[in-house]
Amino acid sequence: MKESWRDTEPGQNSAFIFDMDGTLVDSMRYHILAWRELTRGYGITLTDAEIIQKISGTVEEGIKRILGTKLDGVEIEQVCAHKEEIYRRICQPHLEAIAGAERFLHCSRNLGVYLGLGTSAGKLNVDFTLAGLSFETLFDAVVGGDDVARGKPDPETFLRISEKSGIAPHRCVVFEDSVAGVQAARRAGMKVIFVNYHRKPVPPLIATELSTEIRDYVTLEPEKVLTYLTIDRPISPL
Repeated sequence: MKESWRDTEPGQNSAFIFDMDGTLVDSMRYHILAWRELTRGYGITLTDAEIIQKISGTVEEGIKRILGTKLDGVEIEQVCAHKEEIYRRICQPHLEAIAGAERFLHCSRNLGVYLGLGTSAGKLNVDFTLAGLSFETLFDAVVGGDDVARGKPDPETFLRISEKSGIAPHRCVVFEDSVAGVQAARRAGMKVIFVNYHRKPVPPLIATELSTEIRDYVTLEPEKVLTYLTIDRPISPL
């Protein structure tokens, strides 16, 4: 539930929902390195593109796509835990927020915007990231991969935050960096801002689904984002 002081602010009855990896932190390269190290132990060699294609959704879903379905539930949990341990070891010295993210989150809270974190990451990775960035107190709701039955592109992650907040999907703006995440947000009936930190070409599959595109949060103002909730057509990239 929102704090009472936020109920009279300009952002009341609005929510910004953030993916985590690639959206708040530039961490995908470390995830790819972790997947490489993990799969080498199984005699599997994958390109970066193949890894990215196979790991959308939850870690468990990625494990099944890469290693097949012969593993039982306990074995899958063990492999997932091992992969995430590798990731945290590799990423820890390099963990930092995408430029401007902390300022943007604080400014959004000051406007009364409800802040949600909707990620495919498990609880240990979420805690690792939020603690490492000192973001633990910034989010009103956190929904991770451990909290849903179906990962992105299924909309369950984002709809769970909508339910927790009591804010209708059409009043939510999602910040995402992946095709699966954009699809999940649009299937939830939410507007999407594409975070393109490495300035790669926007995949044609989602190009018409975006409200706008940003590289980082340095010049982005929450007041501007709130205006997207009233605009039905795509907006030029910032």
